[in-house]
Amino acid sequence: LRLGAGIHTGPMAIGDAGNGFAAIGAPIDMSELLARLARTYRVSIVCGPETVFAAREKYFFRPLDYVRVPHTQQPMEIYELMGDRSIATPYMDVYARAYEAYRERDYKSSVLAATKVLENLPHDGPTQLIKSRSERFLKKPPKREWDGAWLVK
Repeated sequence: LRLGAGIHTGPMAIGDAGNGFAAIGAPIDMSELLARLARTYRVSIVCGPETVFAAREKYFFRPLDYVRVPHTQQPMEIYELMGDRSIATPYMDVYARAYEAYRERDYKSSVLAATKVLENLPHDGPTQLIKSRSERFLKKPPKREWDGAWLVK
């Protein structure tokens, strides 16, 4: 059993809704969407950029993807919360190189770096996704005007 959580930071309203407390606002909706994405990327916790900005001194996050969510014009980067800052491992540097190469459309370098990560972590969902997309784009590159954002439904 794998559970996924989404954390997004922003203003919301919290109060007594008659049958108990409730929270409403855009961050709540975004948290629900991020929780669904946790299952897609096969990670435990997905965070939005505002959360990463607020907690980056204490926690280690790795970028997962660049996505466009419903009802927003601007794409955003999403991140996996890995744990406290001490959890960073050498393979995270290699993952970062794979992700950066992918975002820069250097798909060959992305595949090479992702392959190195997968040698140590063969079941890492985000790395498998980056490698798969990069291999696909090596065969058939995306359109030049594509901004790299994946539409989340």
